[in-house]
Amino acid sequence: MLKAKLTTLILVGLLLAAVVGYFFSGFVMSHNSLFLLGTAISVAVYLAFFLIRVLLIKEWWLSFALITAEILIIDLFLLKSPLIWLLGATIITIIILFTAYWKGRAQVNNIIKIHFYNIQHIVLSTAIFGLILFGTIVYLSSINLENMYVEKQPISYIIQLNEGIVSKLLPGFSAKISFNDLMRMLVSKTNRQLPLENIDVAVADVNQRISRSVGINIHPQENIIDGLQKIINAALVKIPDQLKILIVVGLGVIIFFTINGGTFIFIWIIGILTWLIYKLILTTNFARINLEKSQKETITIE
Repeated sequence: MLKAKLTTLILVGLLLAAVVGYFFSGFVMSHNSLFLLGTAISVAVYLAFFLIRVLLIKEWWLSFALITAEILIIDLFLLKSPLIWLLGATIITIIILFTAYWKGRAQVNNIIKIHFYNIQHIVLSTAIFGLILFGTIVYLSSINLENMYVEKQPISYIIQLNEGIVSKLLPGFSAKISFNDLMRMLVSKTNRQLPLENIDVAVADVNQRISRSVGINIHPQENIIDGLQKIINAALVKIPDQLKILIVVGLGVIIFFTINGGTFIFIWIIGILTWLIYKLILTTNFARINLEKSQKETITIE
């Protein structure tokens, strides 16, 4: 029976890794938002199961082997990525995920009663960090430096995710405003003493300067996302390939910290899912909680 249950844990983990690899590779190749949603959901389920496995599997070598096998399965869907980048991301992610397992097991071994919340936070914060880093590295490796082109989806995602922060600096800001409205906000913010009737003149001047510098025309009522996409892609054409590497690195930092900023919410979502699975495996007797007598070392003055 024990072997059957271990086999189930192994097969489910490998299957979930394959699902993650399928959706993530689809997103890398197509930049389709549905594949991105599928990636987020499949990663959440994978991490929930990963946390359950931290509680159930005591053998470190078996956990290390499973983590390695699962990341390699994800890699099978990403073989079109540059192998150097993929290999580096794989090694780093395996180490980080195993560190998450090790921290979780240390927490389990050092407590008398299982505190689900503490274990959840320790394991998931590290594991999510590793998977975000893996995804960022692989995604950036897919960028062609000679023909760099930024899609609307990442621009829209970054703007919408940081909309609340920007709106505090620029009241009235949203992802749906026009490019002209954005310029008006910036001009008003930087030139508080400028008379109201002169703001439109200043905005028109700024728009002309941007158009001359990047060589494109932006319609005043054009959506901010469309306008920024045109500006970024027009600017990329003029940048030497050597400097584009720095841009890729900067983009990676932005993507990583933008996604990592939502880790707290993601941990709670995965935690709820894990708790439901945890209760299910206890109810179905797949696993059970045993009480063990243990000696505790104390120090007193006598």
